[in-house]
Amino acid sequence: MIERFLEFHVATAPAQARIPGCGFLLQDAKLADVFTPEDFSEQHRLIAQTADDFCNNEIVPNATRWSARISPSRAIC
Repeated sequence: MIERFLEFHVATAPAQARIPGCGFLLQDAKLADVFTPEDFSEQHRLIAQTADDFCNNEIVPNATRWSARISPSRAIC
């Protein structure tokens, strides 16, 4: 499965690398080199929506219960 995923993304990757994140603030960049949310494909949007739905339906409702089960010595912060 991962091989198929990688083949798709390698085959559909743009020839020129885009500047990720806030890199355009740190270096000279053409507008076409900056990746913005408007550049997302329909597939990207569907993946984002699926992740958002999962968080809202599975993580948020259970976060308090899970936090209560973590001992203070295992707390992240």
